[in-house]
Amino acid sequence: MTTAGPRIEMGQYAPVELVAVALAQDYIRDRASAIGEVDGEPLFLVHDGESQTSHDIVVPAYNHILDGAPLDDTDFGKILTDLLVAGHTVRVWDAGAMANKETLGLTLAEYASPDDALNAIVNVVLGKSVVKFHGRLTQRSTGAAKAAR
Repeated sequence: MTTAGPRIEMGQYAPVELVAVALAQDYIRDRASAIGEVDGEPLFLVHDGESQTSHDIVVPAYNHILDGAPLDDTDFGKILTDLLVAGHTVRVWDAGAMANKETLGLTLAEYASPDDALNAIVNVVLGKSVVKFHGRLTQRSTGAAKAAR
């Protein structure tokens, strides 16, 4: 999971942290330029504090969705909401997609609210059994207005 935008405090989600992509694993660092061209800069890996990836943030949320529970109850849902409201462009993929470079081709979508973005993720997981997301809030959205202040 990468995010592009101003560094924000992640302390409430410790050990989760934003790590500059220059310090991320090779497979992310090697694609940072292409991702940054679309998503913007500065670009960060959302590091789960354990795996050098976002695995321990995304997988529990995936399972939560499959159990029929709301995504906004998860750390992933809360982190995604915080990033979107702060004006970030967020990209989430499964490991197989990164391996075949599919993540570079994810279509960027804009959402009117964080809830719309979370619902889009739930629909993809339930429809395709994968986690793929590439989005940000529209400039006229409630979250984008908060980020501009």
